Amino acid sequence: MRQLISAVAIILLAFAFYFFSQKKTNPSSSETADESFLADSVSPKPSPDTAGGVSGDSSMTQTNGQSSDSTQAASLKTADEPTFSPISQWITSESAVLNTKGVDPKAKDSELKRKIEVMSNEEKDFLIRLAHDTNRSATDRILAAYMLILDPTKDSGLRLAALATKDVPDFGPINAHSEAELRRNQELAIRYMAIDQLVEKTKNGDNEARDELKKIAETAPSEQVRAYAKRYL
Repeated sequence: MRQLISAVAIILLAFAFYFFSQKKTNPSSSETADESFLADSVSPKPSPDTAGGVSGDSSMTQTNGQSSDSTQAASLKTADEPTFSPISQWITSESAVLNTKGVDPKAKDSELKRKIEVMSNEEKDFLIRLAHDTNRSATDRILAAYMLILDPTKDSGLRLAALATKDVPDFGPINAHSEAELRRNQELAIRYMAIDQLVEKTKNGDNEARDELKKIAETAPSEQVRAYAKRYL
């Protein structure tokens, strides 16, 4: 729960800096700042690991055949897909609860742990996509990431690594207190949460978690994410 609170605090402070600076330079912008912050699409640009897929190179689709098409389509499920609608709706309602006063941290932590323990592997994989979904609210995404941190299963390290190694979208020039800086910091905070949990697993003797941490430090597309992981090796 401490990691969840810390991540939310980072995002809220970034919001405060951004909105304050916008009000000073452009009083009318505060009415649309939140909408623009969350207006990015799930896949704004084809990245190296997705280029040439269903929406990319049509020749690859023809070469790989129908089986490849169905596999690629399955990997592109979105937050609105009916299969995962209950989890999607639960994340939204639960993140709203966490934003209210009077929540007992210990009781809520136990409740969230019970929830992740009964989730299927497919639902956990969906949480990764939700955490990366820039169309969702910051609190929705942070809660999805935190749920993966609470996952007690052996393969949780693989999902944490997937959460951390997703490339950070390009939001344009990074200027102090700008919207681009705010959005980048949100992306980094989510990835740092995953790395922090891998570090905790490593301290408890989890060699597989250490291997995943090394991979992040070597292969993560983001220089900041690689540097953050290297600090703990």
